[in-house]
Amino acid sequence: MWFYWNQDDRGMRVVYREGNQYRLVHGGRFAWQPGEPHTVACTWGETSGIFVDGQQIAELPATPAFTGAVDLSAAVLKLGGADSDFVVRQIRISDLPRPATALGVGEAALLADEHTLLLDRFDDISGAGADRLSRPVRIASGGQGKLTEGVRVVADGLDLSRGDAFKGTLLDYFQELGLKTIGFHEHWSELQGFPRTMYGKELRAVLKAIHDRGMRAILYHSWQLSDTAPEYPLYLRECEVIEPNRFIYTREPKQKDYPICARSAWGDFLADGMQRLFREFGPDGIYSDGLSYPGECSNELHGCGYIGEDGKRHPTFSLFACREAMKRFAHILEQQGKPTLFVCHTSGAITLPTLAFADAYLDGEHLCGQPRPFRVPLDSFRVEFMGHNFGIPAYFLVYDWLRGMTTEEGLALSLLHDTEVPWSYEGMAPVYRAWDDFGADDARFEGYWQERPWLRSTPPGVEVSAYVRPDGEMMLVAVNVTEEPVRGTLALTERVESVRDARTGAAVPVADGAIQTEFRPWTLNLLRVKRETE
Repeated sequence: MWFYWNQDDRGMRVVYREGNQYRLVHGGRFAWQPGEPHTVACTWGETSGIFVDGQQIAELPATPAFTGAVDLSAAVLKLGGADSDFVVRQIRISDLPRPATALGVGEAALLADEHTLLLDRFDDISGAGADRLSRPVRIASGGQGKLTEGVRVVADGLDLSRGDAFKGTLLDYFQELGLKTIGFHEHWSELQGFPRTMYGKELRAVLKAIHDRGMRAILYHSWQLSDTAPEYPLYLRECEVIEPNRFIYTREPKQKDYPICARSAWGDFLADGMQRLFREFGPDGIYSDGLSYPGECSNELHGCGYIGEDGKRHPTFSLFACREAMKRFAHILEQQGKPTLFVCHTSGAITLPTLAFADAYLDGEHLCGQPRPFRVPLDSFRVEFMGHNFGIPAYFLVYDWLRGMTTEEGLALSLLHDTEVPWSYEGMAPVYRAWDDFGADDARFEGYWQERPWLRSTPPGVEVSAYVRPDGEMMLVAVNVTEEPVRGTLALTERVESVRDARTGAAVPVADGAIQTEFRPWTLNLLRVKRETE
């Protein structure tokens, strides 16, 4: 369960996720201005809602958070996360839904009673660094909270932002990380998947700010039509995907977004809208959320589906129509007269006749949220997620949801296969710097599955790939692909003089001309090697 301020809703949002299914995604608008203190709350069960300062801003379906019994004995309550620019003063959890008048207002202190399971005001902190603990006013389990190193204790509570680490804007932060391209997700338009926006002034200002910092911006597009779009009553019946398992998306501003088939007239509308968008605003590319693969469709109004021997209509895949649409989108980018980027989010649908027009594909979201520890078999990764066999650069996607795999595990798996994890930009930033410093663009990648004449021996369970420059200098990617730590010797055919961690610069132990260290499970070891010279 998540409860957070969402940029798409422009307000508070509640999410229930159970297994691989999102059972509830619901929000209410709330224009939270910087510096304003508010008490936000949500209740669930028979009386469910989202509240700000005792006022209900959204009603939630009367449904439990879980469909069945769930063991919460090892559950983790986490405050903050990526880009969490908030100070949290207090948190309370109760064993019953309280009335709106008892949910708190502004910065007034919350109180504990017999229904309080947890109340922490973060005013009893002990320890230092990563060993700081918060003793709650009341906690049913008798435990304590733990503060990570990035959290600062301030007069108003816990500062979950980057704090003193960086004083500039978010774009300045991206620039300092060395990012070259920014992906602007769906909320640049008020209508899902729509090639126009009512936020023209704001979009133009954001694109200018990105370009002024020497970066590029790609904008989100998808095969979807909102029921709030002017074209909805004219286009939906002819253009929608007809299929029992079709997914209808919802977002803020309040709308239902219907899947659209590439074989329909909407393909013309989308291509025309994209061309006008690039002409008016000058973005630098397209982030495709599904543009590259056709779904099943049986809508006879645009020619999909067929009548089977059973007399029923069955779906078809409009592969060639999707390919033609992708070709048009790529041609629009070619007309821009500047470097552009066309990234296609695929989620397992590697459709090469359409992806041939993309610059890169993004894969892996369909694996996120799997029970831990989730491991992609190495041979499966080489087939689907690596891209070398397709001739199309591949990006891997990892979400840190304390399920499936962590960003560090995703980095280890991906870099072992010469694959990026660019959506985990803070994790990739030191890798980009290491690649640039080493000169990876001029190096040859040699994977662990290939002949490696430079390698003599590795510890059991450790796989080693490498970037090899023309002058013979090497950067190793070593990963322990077992579930237990391994300490041992990694030896090259030539003696090693020194080794340092390419991401941190820290020295790595060398003994008798070989690397001697501990390899933790599924952890990236990116090693810059200096070999002995006669």
